[in-house]
Amino acid sequence: MLVLPLIPLLAVLACLGAALAALGGGPGRRLRAAVAGSLLLTALWAGLLLAPASVPPWAVALADLARAGAGVAVLVFLLGLVAGAGERAGGLVAALGVLLVLGIAGVALGPGTAAVGGLGLDLLARLGLDVLGLLLVENVFRNAGESRRWACKHLLLGLGAVYAFDLFALADAVLYGSGDRAAMASRPLVAALAAPLVAVSLRRFPGLVADISVSRALVLHGTALVGAGLYLIAVAVAAQGLREGGAWAEVARLALMLGAALVLAVLVLSAEAKAKARRWASQNLFPLAYDYRREWLRFIETMAQDSADASLYRRSVRAVADVFDCAGGALFLHQRADVYVQVARHGWPEAASLLALPAPLLDRLRAAGGPVDLTDAAVGNDAALLSWLHGLDRPWLAVPLLAGGQLLGVILLGQPRAPRALGWEERELLQVLGTQVASYLREDQANRALAVAQRFERTGRRFTFVAHDVKTTVSQLDLVVRQADRHGHDPEFLADALETVRHSVGRLRALLVRLRDDEPGSAAPLDLAALAAELADRKRRLASAFTVRADGGPFLAQADPLAVATVLENLVQNAVEAAEGGVSLTLTLRRAGADILLELADDGPGMTRSFVETRLFAPFASTKEGGFGIGMHQCRCLAEEWGGSLSVDSRPGGGTRVTLAFPAAPIPLAIPS
Repeated sequence: MLVLPLIPLLAVLACLGAALAALGGGPGRRLRAAVAGSLLLTALWAGLLLAPASVPPWAVALADLARAGAGVAVLVFLLGLVAGAGERAGGLVAALGVLLVLGIAGVALGPGTAAVGGLGLDLLARLGLDVLGLLLVENVFRNAGESRRWACKHLLLGLGAVYAFDLFALADAVLYGSGDRAAMASRPLVAALAAPLVAVSLRRFPGLVADISVSRALVLHGTALVGAGLYLIAVAVAAQGLREGGAWAEVARLALMLGAALVLAVLVLSAEAKAKARRWASQNLFPLAYDYRREWLRFIETMAQDSADASLYRRSVRAVADVFDCAGGALFLHQRADVYVQVARHGWPEAASLLALPAPLLDRLRAAGGPVDLTDAAVGNDAALLSWLHGLDRPWLAVPLLAGGQLLGVILLGQPRAPRALGWEERELLQVLGTQVASYLREDQANRALAVAQRFERTGRRFTFVAHDVKTTVSQLDLVVRQADRHGHDPEFLADALETVRHSVGRLRALLVRLRDDEPGSAAPLDLAALAAELADRKRRLASAFTVRADGGPFLAQADPLAVATVLENLVQNAVEAAEGGVSLTLTLRRAGADILLELADDGPGMTRSFVETRLFAPFASTKEGGFGIGMHQCRCLAEEWGGSLSVDSRPGGGTRVTLAFPAAPIPLAIPS
């Protein structure tokens, strides 16, 4: 190997100087000691390179392993600053130990006996340390926070540069069997350049605090990346070993590379493999099996989705199943007596035939007060449950949905992609999720009940209004019958009577249509002048005088025609019945800004102001014998439904004036022919 004496000497001096600075005292004594140890081992490695002829290769290799492992240990120590993070770093320490053991074994056995596909175990271990070091650098940097990142970024930059350059330099040894001589000779130079960066971080160590956190997602992804890297290294080693076997070996090497790529693609796309990997990492790298913040956010996001193909029931099943990597599940809600009927399922076609839950399962849920394990071992010798379970393709769990101490429903979960036991974490998490889902379902049921109650309320009000309109129509027909005794021989009266009957029949038919329609009539452009003229023609015989005045025009209003006709019929009928001895009516149309005003004035007995304010519009308060007391209340409600208003001005002995305000409809433009 080509070694320029000046480069290793420079590395020795730089590392010794930084190590002395680390040992000089200051906050973070243990971290400073770890950094100093790493720098001293690097100086030892560089010092051995000063006299390559007199130093055995195994000594250089061991020193190289030691300084790389020491740098990884420093990074693990940074993660260990987190309170209670010892269990999280346990997997990383184990990986570091395995790599060091492999490297020492490779050096001890020698390159001839320890070769695997042409590569020694020491080289493979050295590559593994480089990969692990880079992953730790990224992990600490991303999760350090702004202030802590300021304190350790130079240290991370220096170690990252060392590991990245070593990986680059050793890559040629993996690919071609021998490393690039210039790159290998430059490794001490990179260590020399990294030493001042470490010294800068030493001055900033007071900014390092003990709450550096490790991202669970980053650790999981990093573990996957390390596994993929080791897998690719193993494949590369095997392929390298086949290069020297002749023509058949070349074919085998290509088949190996293609097969390895396919296997890796299958593993990456496999939901079961991902679930097992997450499960292993959570059990071995973290003290808790679940990232509760992430799971809660995912649960809320799933429940908040609103789409046509994802009802609340189906979202509830999916939200719980995703937490435990279950392929599917089904939701059963209480319907009547002790029957729980399936209302939704997600990703579980075998559950389609199960319409309701069996009584033995409900008894177990009530007795347990929490999730029930439905595996064969947990069910035991319960014949009823066993036959049901086998017909359902072995569900995993029954999760009760409790609200107010009542069993609102049950979620059945299918087997998880990665087998797992029902531990205390799973039970507590399921109880929390079950309670939350139950609250969603209870709120949904309350909203549905409220909607039904509101519909009944609208229906009841509509029937009350229709009954009053029928009474008004009957009163009109009664007047015709009573006057027939005196005017039955008059042809003009008979024509008017026939027209009144015809109008009453049409009105009753319209009311029947309104009974079938749950929604109020839609507003449409309505010619109020034509409606007023038609009303006056029909009602002239009921009043001593009926005058229509239209100041200006046109009077095109946006309103429901049937509702307007109902209001005017009620107002005219009230005026006629109140006067008894005959009444004069005046109907006036005029515009007021964007509104159209229709005023109906009479010279009847009038009303007191107190009566108008307190009793006129009050429902079920009538001064007429046999009256419903709903007429004026209905008139105001109908006027407000089309966006208008109704007001009354009256005084005793001075008659009454009722004013209806209508929103004006846009006037259509005339198109020239």
